[in-house]
Amino acid sequence: MRTNFVRLTTALASRFQPENQAEMYRAQMKSKIRGRTEQIPVLGQDIKRLVRLAYPSAPMEVRDYLARDCFIDSLNDADMEWAIFQAKAKNIDNAIQVALEIPVTGLSVWQPKSQRWAAMHHSSDGFWLMGPGVFEKPVHPSAHTPLKMKLTAANGVVIEDQITQMANEVVIHGTGKQFPLDPSLPRP
Repeated sequence: MRTNFVRLTTALASRFQPENQAEMYRAQMKSKIRGRTEQIPVLGQDIKRLVRLAYPSAPMEVRDYLARDCFIDSLNDADMEWAIFQAKAKNIDNAIQVALEIPVTGLSVWQPKSQRWAAMHHSSDGFWLMGPGVFEKPVHPSAHTPLKMKLTAANGVVIEDQITQMANEVVIHGTGKQFPLDPSLPRP
């Protein structure tokens, strides 16, 4: 019985863990480029996996260094790469954090009736404001229609997202927190 188990595990290892498998993962690691819609944390996790498989016996600090460099190279965005370099990220987790902290510089809200994006502007106290121009009031929450938004980062990356639940009478702070609208404020 023991002999059969050893032979089976040896056969499985030779089939699914051939010697050149690490070389294949190294090639995948070196050719990795971030997809247009690929989220940064997902990219980071994929690179961590590839580095772990490509260099299974390397010390942890070497794998961290390799993963960080691979992550930076895979971004395919010179501004984001420069921001990570300037931040002196020591490992891939630091690099991911820096990449996620690039500020939003533009915000547009989808106007379903007129089928257009309407730009919002940022106030000095951290709020995004509608205007100038005509803005359609967001759809009533009972309609279960998400509020579509387009965010532009300082490095030019544009992300479309949506708020699935929002009361009609709220103010959204730049941090994403929703506050009840103060009824004493002037109305347009």
